[in-house]
Amino acid sequence: MYYEINVSHMGLHYFATAERSITSSVDLKRKVRHFKELFPEDDGYKVTASWWNKSGAEIDLDDLLKEGK
Repeated sequence: MYYEINVSHMGLHYFATAERSITSSVDLKRKVRHFKELFPEDDGYKVTASWWNKSGAEIDLDDLLKEGK
């Protein structure tokens, strides 16, 4: 699970955080506050956030390498 912050300027994408940048709601709140100070709406910026949930599993490399040699 991770959170993503997106910043747009005058309706155009400006930048977004990476998947590993924000992994807790506490960190999200801290960074949103900071970004809203850095990128004020009065200057044409918009800061938004989204929550993403991904899952994965470890791969047994020995089994992987045995397949099809």
